[in-house]
Amino acid sequence: MEAPHVNPHIDHDPYIRWSDTWQRNMTRCIACGFEWFFHIPDRRWPHLCVDCANAADRHPEDLLHSAWIAYDQGPRQVHADAAAVYRDPSTGREAFCVTDGIGDDYEPATAAYTAAWSAAAAAATGGAAAGLHAARAIWHRHYDHVPAGQEGNAVAVVAAPIDTANGGGFDIAWCGDARAYTYEAGTLTQLTTDHTEAQHMRDTGMPTEWIGPRAENTIRASVGRGDIASIRALGPVGRLLLCSDGVHRQLNPDTMARILRVHPSARNAATRLVRAARRAGSTDNATALVIDLPTSANSRYHRPPTDSPSTN
Repeated sequence: MEAPHVNPHIDHDPYIRWSDTWQRNMTRCIACGFEWFFHIPDRRWPHLCVDCANAADRHPEDLLHSAWIAYDQGPRQVHADAAAVYRDPSTGREAFCVTDGIGDDYEPATAAYTAAWSAAAAAATGGAAAGLHAARAIWHRHYDHVPAGQEGNAVAVVAAPIDTANGGGFDIAWCGDARAYTYEAGTLTQLTTDHTEAQHMRDTGMPTEWIGPRAENTIRASVGRGDIASIRALGPVGRLLLCSDGVHRQLNPDTMARILRVHPSARNAATRLVRAARRAGSTDNATALVIDLPTSANSRYHRPPTDSPSTN
């Protein structure tokens, strides 16, 4: 008999915060939620409690996922989206990231590429939010002394798997309007909330008819500045989608869910999402990263070579 489907539990609480009592940053376990303890960045597993850290050491094979990146430059001058699938060779832990450069130029493209790989590499050890904070630190070192108007910037979403020994799921962090979705049993669930002027207006109760299209494209947070938000999808997550706004602005949730349902392989699902966005009229860069739950210790991850053909 097939096991009953269980939707993942969404944990909205942050896992890093400052303690006025201890005058130190505190963290809680990204795997089991164990209550607050001192955040020590140079620990091998800075956001795992002792029990979960031991489990991660014992079960590295449980962390392997099947993933695929698909992208399309569209009519833009520059492909300023980027994506990264990173696996730490010493621990087996993985992390995934999609970034979207703000603007149609080479500097935003460089910022997006740098942020994607630095965030994914840091997230594999420290968790999703730590990955974005690491990318932000690199951004500031690179751009703090650049003349105004010449900096590159990007929005980003990062996912770090929670090992199956602790129930599975994903630790998610984001800034801007790159999104993360879970897909389970025909249901697509948006995990992230856009950091845009339009979303801020909705959150403050402004009538929809007052919100113009320009507000949808006005970003309130990015890799370089603004809020970094985090969330956890706890429990089995069969499929996770990370995508740029070139995908989710063109495709409604029903269309995205149908594509994820019809195409069981991560490669086909990601490719079809990007292709559908292009056919629906997307004039932006479009990137989709589909991540599937590991099925065995021999699960592998994939990413296209740098000369991968366009999917349009």
